[in-house]
Amino acid sequence: MVELIIAGRWAPKCSDFFDICTESYNNFQKSKAELQRIKVGGVTEKAVNELNNVTAELNHHSASTVVFAALFLEAFIYDYAAANFSDTYTNKYLDKLSLVSKWVVIPKLVTGKNFPTEGQAFEHLVKLQRARNDLVHYKSGPLPDNIEEWERVLEKMEKEDKANVVNAYQTVKEVLTELRKLEGDGEWYIWFRHSVAKS
Repeated sequence: MVELIIAGRWAPKCSDFFDICTESYNNFQKSKAELQRIKVGGVTEKAVNELNNVTAELNHHSASTVVFAALFLEAFIYDYAAANFSDTYTNKYLDKLSLVSKWVVIPKLVTGKNFPTEGQAFEHLVKLQRARNDLVHYKSGPLPDNIEEWERVLEKMEKEDKANVVNAYQTVKEVLTELRKLEGDGEWYIWFRHSVAKS
Protein backbone atom coordinates (compact mmCIF):
# COMPACT_ATOMS: atom_id res chain seq x y z
CA MET A 1 0.00 0.00 0.00
CA VAL A 2 1.20 3.48 -0.84
CA GLU A 3 -0.19 6.56 0.80
CA LEU A 4 0.16 9.69 -1.29
CA ILE A 5 -0.68 12.84 0.57
CA ILE A 6 -1.07 16.32 -0.86
CA ALA A 7 -0.98 18.92 1.91
CA GLY A 8 -4.42 20.27 2.75
CA ARG A 9 -6.37 17.80 0.60
CA TRP A 10 -8.49 14.80 1.53
CA ALA A 11 -8.56 12.39 -1.41
CA PRO A 12 -9.16 8.77 -0.34
CA LYS A 13 -10.08 7.71 -3.88
CA CYS A 14 -6.70 8.83 -5.18
CA SER A 15 -4.86 6.22 -3.09
CA ASP A 16 -7.60 3.67 -3.86
CA PHE A 17 -7.03 4.17 -7.61
CA PHE A 18 -3.31 3.66 -7.15
CA ASP A 19 -3.86 0.50 -5.07
CA ILE A 20 -6.27 -0.95 -7.66
CA CYS A 21 -3.80 -0.18 -10.44
CA THR A 22 -1.00 -1.90 -8.50
CA GLU A 23 -3.14 -4.91 -7.59
CA SER A 24 -4.32 -5.27 -11.21
CA TYR A 25 -0.74 -5.02 -12.47
CA ASN A 26 0.43 -7.73 -10.05
CA ASN A 27 -2.53 -9.97 -10.96
CA PHE A 28 -1.81 -9.41 -14.66
CA GLN A 29 1.74 -10.68 -14.11
CA LYS A 30 0.45 -13.74 -12.21
CA SER A 31 -2.12 -14.53 -14.93
CA LYS A 32 0.55 -14.14 -17.60
CA ALA A 33 2.78 -16.67 -15.81
CA GLU A 34 -0.22 -19.01 -15.40
CA LEU A 35 -0.96 -18.72 -19.12
CA GLN A 36 2.61 -19.75 -19.96
CA ARG A 37 2.35 -22.73 -17.61
CA ILE A 38 -0.86 -23.90 -19.32
CA LYS A 39 0.60 -23.49 -22.81
CA VAL A 40 3.62 -25.61 -21.90
CA GLY A 41 1.30 -28.45 -20.76
CA GLY A 42 -0.01 -29.12 -24.29
CA VAL A 43 -3.46 -28.98 -25.84
CA THR A 44 -6.07 -30.92 -23.88
CA GLU A 45 -9.73 -30.16 -23.24
CA LYS A 46 -8.86 -29.17 -19.67
CA ALA A 47 -6.02 -26.95 -20.91
CA VAL A 48 -8.31 -25.19 -23.40
CA ASN A 49 -10.83 -24.43 -20.63
CA GLU A 50 -8.08 -23.17 -18.31
CA LEU A 51 -6.62 -21.14 -21.18
CA ASN A 52 -9.96 -19.44 -21.80
CA ASN A 53 -10.44 -18.67 -18.10
CA VAL A 54 -6.95 -17.29 -17.58
CA THR A 55 -7.14 -15.26 -20.81
CA ALA A 56 -10.36 -13.66 -19.54
CA GLU A 57 -8.62 -12.84 -16.24
CA LEU A 58 -5.64 -11.43 -18.13
CA ASN A 59 -7.89 -9.15 -20.16
CA HIS A 60 -9.68 -7.99 -17.00
CA HIS A 61 -6.40 -7.17 -15.21
CA SER A 62 -5.02 -5.47 -18.31
CA ALA A 63 -7.97 -3.10 -18.66
CA SER A 64 -8.06 -2.41 -14.91
CA THR A 65 -4.37 -1.52 -14.78
CA VAL A 66 -4.67 0.95 -17.66
CA VAL A 67 -7.91 2.58 -16.54
CA PHE A 68 -6.93 2.92 -12.89
CA ALA A 69 -3.45 4.25 -13.72
CA ALA A 70 -5.15 6.99 -15.74
CA LEU A 71 -7.79 7.57 -13.03
CA PHE A 72 -5.06 7.90 -10.43
CA LEU A 73 -2.98 10.37 -12.44
CA GLU A 74 -6.09 12.41 -13.30
CA ALA A 75 -7.23 12.56 -9.64
CA PHE A 76 -3.75 13.26 -8.36
CA ILE A 77 -3.02 16.18 -10.68
CA TYR A 78 -6.44 17.67 -9.88
CA ASP A 79 -5.65 17.56 -6.16
CA TYR A 80 -2.21 19.01 -6.80
CA ALA A 81 -3.74 21.94 -8.72
CA ALA A 82 -6.53 22.51 -6.20
CA ALA A 83 -4.06 22.45 -3.30
CA ASN A 84 -1.96 25.12 -4.97
CA PHE A 85 -4.78 27.26 -6.39
CA SER A 86 -8.38 26.45 -5.46
CA ASP A 87 -11.12 24.07 -6.48
CA THR A 88 -12.94 26.92 -8.22
CA TYR A 89 -9.90 27.94 -10.31
CA THR A 90 -8.97 24.32 -11.06
CA ASN A 91 -12.51 23.42 -12.15
CA LYS A 92 -12.92 26.53 -14.27
CA TYR A 93 -9.55 26.71 -16.04
CA LEU A 94 -7.66 23.43 -15.72
CA ASP A 95 -10.02 20.50 -15.36
CA LYS A 96 -11.11 20.46 -19.01
CA LEU A 97 -7.55 19.89 -20.26
CA SER A 98 -6.54 16.42 -21.44
CA LEU A 99 -4.62 14.20 -19.03
CA VAL A 100 -1.34 14.91 -20.83
CA SER A 101 -1.97 18.66 -20.97
CA LYS A 102 -2.75 18.76 -17.25
CA TRP A 103 0.60 17.18 -16.43
CA VAL A 104 2.40 19.72 -18.63
CA VAL A 105 0.47 22.87 -17.65
CA ILE A 106 -0.23 22.43 -13.92
CA PRO A 107 3.33 21.65 -12.74
CA LYS A 108 4.57 24.61 -14.83
CA LEU A 109 2.02 26.94 -13.18
CA VAL A 110 2.90 25.67 -9.70
CA THR A 111 6.69 25.27 -9.87
CA GLY A 112 7.61 27.58 -12.74
CA LYS A 113 9.54 24.65 -14.25
CA ASN A 114 8.72 22.69 -17.40
CA PHE A 115 7.59 19.10 -17.14
CA PRO A 116 10.10 17.37 -19.48
CA THR A 117 8.16 16.68 -22.69
CA GLU A 118 11.17 15.02 -24.34
CA GLY A 119 11.56 12.47 -21.55
CA GLN A 120 10.39 8.91 -21.05
CA ALA A 121 7.74 9.90 -18.48
CA PHE A 122 6.00 12.15 -21.00
CA GLU A 123 6.22 9.55 -23.78
CA HIS A 124 4.67 6.95 -21.47
CA LEU A 125 1.97 9.40 -20.38
CA VAL A 126 0.96 9.95 -24.02
CA LYS A 127 0.79 6.17 -24.55
CA LEU A 128 -1.28 5.74 -21.38
CA GLN A 129 -3.76 8.40 -22.49
CA ARG A 130 -4.11 6.68 -25.88
CA ALA A 131 -4.58 3.23 -24.29
CA ARG A 132 -7.16 4.58 -21.83
CA ASN A 133 -9.04 6.34 -24.64
CA ASP A 134 -9.03 3.16 -26.73
CA LEU A 135 -10.68 1.31 -23.82
CA VAL A 136 -13.13 4.04 -22.89
CA HIS A 137 -14.14 4.65 -26.52
CA TYR A 138 -13.82 1.02 -27.61
CA LYS A 139 -14.76 0.25 -31.22
CA SER A 140 -15.56 -3.21 -32.59
CA GLY A 141 -14.03 -4.51 -35.80
CA PRO A 142 -14.93 -7.00 -38.54
CA LEU A 143 -14.67 -10.71 -37.77
CA PRO A 144 -11.52 -12.39 -39.09
CA ASP A 145 -12.19 -14.64 -42.11
CA ASN A 146 -10.02 -17.62 -41.16
CA ILE A 147 -8.11 -19.22 -38.31
CA GLU A 148 -4.77 -17.73 -39.36
CA GLU A 149 -6.24 -14.23 -39.28
CA TRP A 150 -7.82 -14.96 -35.88
CA GLU A 151 -4.42 -16.03 -34.55
CA ARG A 152 -2.78 -12.86 -35.91
CA VAL A 153 -5.48 -10.64 -34.35
CA LEU A 154 -5.26 -12.42 -30.98
CA GLU A 155 -1.45 -12.31 -30.98
CA LYS A 156 -1.52 -8.58 -31.80
CA MET A 157 -4.07 -7.91 -29.04
CA GLU A 158 -2.04 -9.90 -26.50
CA LYS A 159 1.13 -8.01 -27.42
CA GLU A 160 -0.62 -4.61 -27.20
CA ASP A 161 -2.28 -5.48 -23.88
CA LYS A 162 1.05 -6.51 -22.36
CA ALA A 163 2.75 -3.33 -23.58
CA ASN A 164 -0.13 -1.15 -22.34
CA VAL A 165 -0.12 -2.74 -18.87
CA VAL A 166 3.61 -2.38 -18.37
CA ASN A 167 3.49 1.17 -19.73
CA ALA A 168 0.55 2.16 -17.48
CA TYR A 169 2.22 0.99 -14.29
CA GLN A 170 5.58 2.45 -15.30
CA THR A 171 3.95 5.77 -16.20
CA VAL A 172 2.61 6.31 -12.69
CA LYS A 173 6.07 5.85 -11.18
CA GLU A 174 7.85 7.98 -13.79
CA VAL A 175 5.38 10.87 -13.78
CA LEU A 176 5.40 11.11 -9.96
CA THR A 177 9.20 10.99 -9.98
CA GLU A 178 9.36 13.85 -12.49
CA LEU A 179 6.91 15.92 -10.45
CA ARG A 180 8.98 15.29 -7.33
CA LYS A 181 12.08 16.57 -9.16
CA LEU A 182 10.24 19.73 -10.22
CA GLU A 183 9.01 20.28 -6.66
CA GLY A 184 12.45 19.97 -5.12
CA ASP A 185 12.27 20.91 -1.45
CA GLY A 186 8.92 22.71 -1.65
CA GLU A 187 6.32 22.60 1.11
CA TRP A 188 4.14 20.12 -0.80
CA TYR A 189 5.50 16.60 -0.94
CA ILE A 190 4.56 13.06 -1.74
CA TRP A 191 4.84 10.75 1.23
CA PHE A 192 5.64 7.22 0.20
CA ARG A 193 4.76 4.55 2.76
CA HIS A 194 7.09 2.51 0.59
CA SER A 195 8.86 3.72 -2.48
CA VAL A 196 6.81 3.76 -5.70
CA ALA A 197 10.13 3.71 -7.53
CA LYS A 198 10.79 0.12 -6.37
CA SER A 199 8.72 -2.62 -8.11
